Amino acid sequence: MLIALEGEATIEGVKLGSSSTGDIIISPGEKRLIGFTLPIDMSRIYTSQDVAERVLFNGTIASFNIKVAFGLQPLVKASIGGGFNTTIGPAVSGLSTRLYSINQINETHTEARVEIEFTNNLPIQLEGLLQATLTPYRQEALRSQASTTLLVQPSQRYNKILAFTIPTSEGPYLLETSISVGGYTYSWREVLG
Repeated sequence: MLIALEGEATIEGVKLGSSSTGDIIISPGEKRLIGFTLPIDMSRIYTSQDVAERVLFNGTIASFNIKVAFGLQPLVKASIGGGFNTTIGPAVSGLSTRLYSINQINETHTEARVEIEFTNNLPIQLEGLLQATLTPYRQEALRSQASTTLLVQPSQRYNKILAFTIPTSEGPYLLETSISVGGYTYSWREVLG
């Protein structure tokens, strides 16, 4: 008897990995345990900006498919296939930002501290750069910038307080934040305080 196993993992058409045992011949009366490993390279999600953005911020569906081909050599051959889907991500889940504190440094400047937190729901570590700019609302010339490296393990809650020195001003404040991961940058704006 002849048997062969094939498998493939994809996210929205992006191939994360595939594997095949090739043809395995099993003699009559022989029992055999066949090991099968499907290596997955999650970094392949960064080959498509659309897929990367969905995995990072919205989550998406990963598909795993397995096909078993068997037959009597060389006369008959048949195959059976199946698979399952599972949700992957988002890497930036439960994202929240808040104005943590405002402290007067001197007569002209204030230190504003902004807390940023989220959970990495990917099965791989999230590596990148988080950059933020804080501006007293409608005073573009008075902006202050901060940045930090992201290194967030799977299922880990990320929590960081960024400090900005800005000219003393009444709120609200415009926070512009970007995360750069895998060669792509995702940005958003929000008003705080």
